[in-house]
Amino acid sequence: MKPVPFDRVASIYDELANLVFGKSIREAQRCFLTEIKEGSQVLIIGGGTGWILKDLSRLKNCSITYLEASPAMLKMAKQRYLILQSEFASQKTEVIFVQGSVSALPSTATFGVIMSFFLLDVYPNPEARVLMKTLNALLLSRGLWLYADFEKSENPIARAWQL
Repeated sequence: MKPVPFDRVASIYDELANLVFGKSIREAQRCFLTEIKEGSQVLIIGGGTGWILKDLSRLKNCSITYLEASPAMLKMAKQRYLILQSEFASQKTEVIFVQGSVSALPSTATFGVIMSFFLLDVYPNPEARVLMKTLNALLLSRGLWLYADFEKSENPIARAWQL
C-alpha cells in the first residue's frame, strides 16, 4: 500500500497546526456545528486526528461516518473516540470509522451533512472538482456541506509561503 503523506506528521499534526495558525483552524471547523440537526447522517471526510469529535459528541441521535485516508490519523481519531464513547452513547450517536477515500463508502451512501475541512486545497484543481462533484452527489437535497479551506493569495509575499 502506498504511504499516505499525512501519516508522517500525524503525531505532531495538531501541535503544528496550532503553532502555525493558532486557534483559527479549530474556530473555522467549529463555526457552524450548531447547524447540524438532531438525527442527521454526517460524513466527515479527511477528519484527521479526530480532535473535533469532542464537539460532535454533543450531537443527538446522529450517525457519523468518519472517513480518513491516513491510517495513522484514523488510529488517533479512534483513540479519541474511545475516550468519548460514553458521551456519544448518552446522546445515542454512533460513529463509524472508515479508512480510505470516497470510493470506500457504500455506493448507496447519502448524508444530510458533509464536513470537509482543509481537504479540497490538498488536491490540484481538476481532482478537487471531481471530488466536489462526488461529494455533492452524496449530499441529500437540502443537505448541509460544512467546509473551510485555504485560498491561494494573490499577494506575492504571501504566495511564497504557499505551494
